[in-house]
Amino acid sequence: MEEKKVLSIDTMICDLRTVSEETLQSYEKINISAMTVFVTERTQELFHRYPVNLDAMAVEKLDENVRLVEQNGVYKITDQVQAGEPTYLTISGQLQIAKGAEKALESYVKIVVNGKAVYPKSIEKALVGKLTCNGAMTVYPDDAIFVEKELTADKVFAARAQENTAYYTDRKAYLLDADAVEKLAEKHVRILTGKAIAAESLLDTAALLLDEEAEIILVPEGCSCVKGDVCLDQKLVRRYGKKLLIAGNVTDAQPGVAATLEYLQVTGRTMIPESEMEAFDAVCESSGEVTTYKGKLLRDIGEFAVDQKLLEAAKELTVADCGCVKVVEDVTAEQIKDRLFLKDCGAVECAEELQGILRLQSDGVGAFSGKEAAQGAENSTGEADGKVTKISAMKYVM
Repeated sequence: MEEKKVLSIDTMICDLRTVSEETLQSYEKINISAMTVFVTERTQELFHRYPVNLDAMAVEKLDENVRLVEQNGVYKITDQVQAGEPTYLTISGQLQIAKGAEKALESYVKIVVNGKAVYPKSIEKALVGKLTCNGAMTVYPDDAIFVEKELTADKVFAARAQENTAYYTDRKAYLLDADAVEKLAEKHVRILTGKAIAAESLLDTAALLLDEEAEIILVPEGCSCVKGDVCLDQKLVRRYGKKLLIAGNVTDAQPGVAATLEYLQVTGRTMIPESEMEAFDAVCESSGEVTTYKGKLLRDIGEFAVDQKLLEAAKELTVADCGCVKVVEDVTAEQIKDRLFLKDCGAVECAEELQGILRLQSDGVGAFSGKEAAQGAENSTGEADGKVTKISAMKYVM
């Protein structure tokens, strides 16, 4: 008789609603690790009769006829959509619900948002017991028009704006054009936002458009407003001049550029070389969190490998905002010391003898781990690898 294997499932979403008794009988043991598991009363009863180990953040009881829908990015529910088949919706990103979408919401037995949910106040009642948001929820007045992106009050916006109307954005609003701001005031337009960037010379008129609670950041006379994340380099100075308000993050700085500026303000975070810190402090009126780095900077890489040749070429190397950093086997502690620096990386994989020195030279690393054990060793459940069928996936239906 063929020996039964152990089934090991590692997944974000595990749908067990239609699992058969024959499947459960075919394994010696079933180990399930998941963020969310969906079951029915039938499957729950079966699990009591078979060796099923379940490790989950959430277990949801759901009828078999309910659709599971996963969406990354922006998901919109509008008043143009009619009620359809029952749906369990999971969103990693942003949920936007339009005014009058109550009928469309009847389709959803539950909505889970890992990110942000934005909707008008009239929708709140229809979401009671239905919406779970692991992040921020933004509710705006029903009489406002929702603007998805940052709101720029330029001549085009002013010409199209409706009189006596409110416009809502959960991002920044820019009030820098004198003619446009004046025309919006004449139309009695209201701009609802948490943060506005306004020209200092337009403050009195701009304030009429904004709520009293809105934060207003003033752009001094003769200063250029630069939107988004930037690197402080000569190209930026040539384009915008020596007086800058950065409405975003400074991701890096070219040596010597900060010293050439006459004025600088940064609304977001700043990351610059250590050598530029003195010049940056001398010119910067205000900034969010400021961090420095040593040597060459590499950032925003999903998976990154560090070897001897890279360290020798860089002299000093800072790796930032990377998903996983792997230090190859031939790199020694002496080569790493005072040469490799890690900031805000998800995970670091290296030999155990390197972990101590890397911890001292790291900031904001999620986890350190040693090299994977050789094949044939026992796994975390105590079963030999040859006896285990392993499944790893974002979503698994059993």
